[in-house]
Amino acid sequence: MDATDFKILEILQSDGRIAMKKLAEQINMSTPATIERVKKLEENQGIVGYKAIIRPDRVGREVSAFVLVDIHRDQRTDFYRYVKSSGSVIDAYELAGRYTALLYISCPDMEEFLKTVYDLYDMGNTETYVITDLIKSGIFRRIPDSRDDGRNFHSPAKDL
Repeated sequence: MDATDFKILEILQSDGRIAMKKLAEQINMSTPATIERVKKLEENQGIVGYKAIIRPDRVGREVSAFVLVDIHRDQRTDFYRYVKSSGSVIDAYELAGRYTALLYISCPDMEEFLKTVYDLYDMGNTETYVITDLIKSGIFRRIPDSRDDGRNFHSPAKDL
């Protein structure tokens, strides 16, 4: 990974649908060389996909929450199986610390939300934080080059 690869990642995170020609112009490379770089980033799993960012409350998911779970040791297998198969669990993270997992769940209604939370009660201790409003959304992460001191980074958030 060099500074150009990091710049490609920065641009693609803010606009995953950018035309390769435009991306090439922004990084001062030819279009074929840019396509090759992006292809290599995809092959080595530096880029694992391209997604649309949605607001769950605008597409029929009325109740969303973050749930911290301290999984009972004898329930680990069942917990992971449940999380992978549940349509209500959008994101799941394994943690170090007091809790063993953080889940982002989103449900169409309170009935489905409560069913999901009650299912989780059977697998561990939980702490639930219902989301009341969206302040900011998106997965825009700066991945700094280890030689970069951060002064050359432009974040779209600075334009807000």
